[in-house]
Amino acid sequence: MDEGSSDRAGNPQAEPPDPARELDACVVAALAGDEVAAAEVFRAVQPALLFYLRSQLPTAAVEDAAAEVWLAVARGSAASVRSSDQLRALLFTIARRRAIDLRRARRRRPVSLGEEAAEPTGSDPADGSVDAWDADDAVRRLMQLLTPDQAEVVLLRVVAGLSAGAVAEITGRTAGSVRVIQHRAVRRLAAEVQSKVVTP
Repeated sequence: MDEGSSDRAGNPQAEPPDPARELDACVVAALAGDEVAAAEVFRAVQPALLFYLRSQLPTAAVEDAAAEVWLAVARGSAASVRSSDQLRALLFTIARRRAIDLRRARRRRPVSLGEEAAEPTGSDPADGSVDAWDADDAVRRLMQLLTPDQAEVVLLRVVAGLSAGAVAEITGRTAGSVRVIQHRAVRRLAAEVQSKVVTP
């Protein structure tokens, strides 16, 4: 046995940190009022939340919708949350419901010509960064290639990092149907990638 392995066996403190466990601890601390931990949790989860909301809403509505999701958590919706997985499940459940409400509200009121023209065709008007444009573009490509159900499942499973069971609860499906939808989506994406490959 080499000296390094001996140290590892005799000193459990030498094990590398577990990011998932650290984030779980941050979630518990954040919900207890620790502002530093809350900022860490926000940085870890916000990108995936924005990416998901971009698939569901016009770009101009994404930031406000995300803020409302976090506000719902801050108002006590997360009282029973004890891990980052539980927090993600809660956030994306609220986000999905908020997106559905906003889409229904949009359908009930007439859309003015000016508002229609404001639909995103490039960068996020609320954030002119290249990163925001790339995220919007990636969402649009995903939505073009997949059905809405497939895109949502892929985003929740891959981008949000939720389990099939959590996605099933959020979307009102069974875990088995979530896996089937994800499998079909991955096959469709793989076929699209394959079709783009130029053979010599």
